[in-house]
Amino acid sequence: MIKKYRIIYILILIILTSTSKIAFSETLEEKYVQGRTEGDQLGYYGGRIKGLQNSSSKVTISDYEARPKDTEILKNYESYLVGKDSIYKNYFLLGFYEGFARGYNETITSNPNTIYSKQEKINYADVLGLILGEIYGYRDFYNKTKSNYYKAMPTEKDIIDMFNLNMEVSSYKNNFIRIFKEKFREGYEIGYAKGNMDPIKESYDAGIKDGDNLGEILGNIYGAKDYYENKTSVYTRDIPSDYEIQRNYSLNKDSTEYKDGFLVGFRKAYEKSYNASFRTANVNEKERESKGAYENGKEVGIVRGKAFAHTDYLNEDPNNWKKHKSISTEIIKEYNLVLYSSDYRQGFISGYWDGFSEGYNTTYLELSKNESSKKIVSSTIPISGGEVDSLDTSLRVKIEKGTYYNPVALSIDTISDNNFSLEDKYIKASNFYKLKVSNKSKNLNDKKLVEVRFEYYGNFNGGIYKLVDGKWYYIPSVIEDGFIKARIKPSSIKKDGNVYVVLIDNNNISLQDIRNHWAKDEIITYVKRNIISGYGNKLFKPDKNITRGEFLTILSKVYGWELPTNLDNVKVFKDFKSFEPMDKVISYSIEKGYISGYSDKTFKPNKAISYREVEIIMNRVLNSEDFKWYNVATKMLYDKQIRCKSYDSMDKEITRAEVTYMLYILNEWKY
Repeated sequence: MIKKYRIIYILILIILTSTSKIAFSETLEEKYVQGRTEGDQLGYYGGRIKGLQNSSSKVTISDYEARPKDTEILKNYESYLVGKDSIYKNYFLLGFYEGFARGYNETITSNPNTIYSKQEKINYADVLGLILGEIYGYRDFYNKTKSNYYKAMPTEKDIIDMFNLNMEVSSYKNNFIRIFKEKFREGYEIGYAKGNMDPIKESYDAGIKDGDNLGEILGNIYGAKDYYENKTSVYTRDIPSDYEIQRNYSLNKDSTEYKDGFLVGFRKAYEKSYNASFRTANVNEKERESKGAYENGKEVGIVRGKAFAHTDYLNEDPNNWKKHKSISTEIIKEYNLVLYSSDYRQGFISGYWDGFSEGYNTTYLELSKNESSKKIVSSTIPISGGEVDSLDTSLRVKIEKGTYYNPVALSIDTISDNNFSLEDKYIKASNFYKLKVSNKSKNLNDKKLVEVRFEYYGNFNGGIYKLVDGKWYYIPSVIEDGFIKARIKPSSIKKDGNVYVVLIDNNNISLQDIRNHWAKDEIITYVKRNIISGYGNKLFKPDKNITRGEFLTILSKVYGWELPTNLDNVKVFKDFKSFEPMDKVISYSIEKGYISGYSDKTFKPNKAISYREVEIIMNRVLNSEDFKWYNVATKMLYDKQIRCKSYDSMDKEITRAEVTYMLYILNEWKY
């Protein structure tokens, strides 16, 4: 059966490609589209036949798999394509593919096995007759031959030979020929009519297409025009009449079918395009307004976000932009958005917060990144000395030559503020820095001082502070030329490093009578460490003799005495009522054996104390007999060029400045 339909297919192709093949009109305009049209028609019928064959054989493949190859198509239609260029042949092949797919799929989906199941051996007479008739009808129209199906119909002999009917019984053969002729006539009339209508349809379709294009252009123009002129949407307002359309586009020179199609396409496209353009203009204006508002809001938001990020970072607040999110009414008021439309306001607010979050997060992370990159620096200092700056260049450490006897490693680490707390009276005026010196030899010259210099532009209340046992201790500092400096003993730099910072003490009082005093630095240091204090009139009275009670009070602060609550041991003194506010200090001193009262059972806390008494008490406090006031007096003479009255007599009374100086040089190693 498959062989039989292969023969049928070949026979029809022979018919189509023989001298009697379709001779399409050469009077049509020479356009390459003609090749595509003619290829489409021939491919269509080829697809019908191939589909018929595959259906009968129950072969289920796609039209792509079923269609002949390019070389087969060109070979089968070689005589027809003689003289045609390669472009024309490509168009022809394209049309053939399209027509083949259409014809093949139409035949496959009609399921001929079902249609002809009632006629066992007459299966395809009607189908073949209809197809061949349509082909011949189409051919005769394009050959400008008068419609005559009888003349075009193959003879009975041709039909018998064409479909190999001699192998069939006479009843089948006669029935096949009868059905074939009936369907051939029907198909011929369809094909001829189709050929007749194609040019009309093509002309009408071309008119619709051209009218559609021009109507769309004009509708676009007038739709947008009416919107921007604040007119209502009425597409008929400016649409030209049929007469104007025909005149403007010279339609009277073309066929009636083209003209009718043009008018239909023009009006339909004009209406559709007008409405779309009107609405699009409205939407575009809203979009532009919203977009402009959004961009404006975002620009402002980015700037504000950056500013708040800087503030939060410097205040060590967490990275959280949302805590700054105010209600919309505040933004409307701040930026006077009440003057704009609601759409603009919403766009601005949306852009503002997008920009704010972007500016805030980007800036906060950048600050954090920069801070991390400026955290630690390390350098080797030779025995000839050298200087090292912190990575943010706010701190410089200078080591003099001869301070260390071997090269040392000096590191400066910037530490996060979260690691420390400050009393309310302090204002932080620098970062926290850990200064560390790695000195493997452990040998150094403690007479050579290490300079620590911070960048500083504050007032005299500022000072360099060092963290000792969880407390901040003032280091004698000098403010000059945009810097604040301190000179520290190299031995004071601990193995694990020391933390330094610049603080401003808001409670600091400038004592007027020590500005040019020889013990100014020591007095200022102890005042800022809250060990001693001045008098209410901003005077310290450095040369005033210090009393027994005052001396013990200073000792209690320097050495951190834990004072008692039970004062029974001092209530035995006749002058006990005069002890306040020194009663606990005196009680502690007597209990420890640092000092005693007089034989008349008085303590006399307000009596001036002598050099000799101070020497005795200090030996007891230090639990050593090595302390000699003479050593302090000698150092005072050498360092300060001040001759102490103790050179005249140890029973002379010691001054407030001398006690401060003594305690400073005895205890500075701790800091």
